[in-house]
Amino acid sequence: MTHQPPSIVVLDDDTDFLDLNARMLQRAGYRVRTFSTSAQAMSAILQDPPDLIITDLMMENLDSGFTFSQAVKDDPRLKSVPVIVITAMTSQRGYDFRPRTQDDLAAMNAEAFFEKPVDYDKLIAKVHEILNKRPGELT
Repeated sequence: MTHQPPSIVVLDDDTDFLDLNARMLQRAGYRVRTFSTSAQAMSAILQDPPDLIITDLMMENLDSGFTFSQAVKDDPRLKSVPVIVITAMTSQRGYDFRPRTQDDLAAMNAEAFFEKPVDYDKLIAKVHEILNKRPGELT
């Protein structure tokens, strides 16, 4: 029996960001699917849930990433899928969405938060950490 590497969905409206993230995650040994709209991503993950989701915050709307991560956590089929939020909103728009506590992170419906530009070594380390936790360990 062959073992499949973990599957990651990356959602962002920036195709360059999608391509770069897909390459970096594939090099780290993960299977990656990319989507440029939350509707596309949701349709795909309902059919084939990933092991982890990485999403931007600001896409179709300022709160698209928040809405998407909430929909994931509200769906019984997806609620255990960990979410990592990545955004450039702080630097581009001056909004500060950085979670200060675990409660802030939980309110974002996310297990981790990164700002763009992303430090890929830290992102890969966090992905590995999250995917190697036992299911009951995730908040």
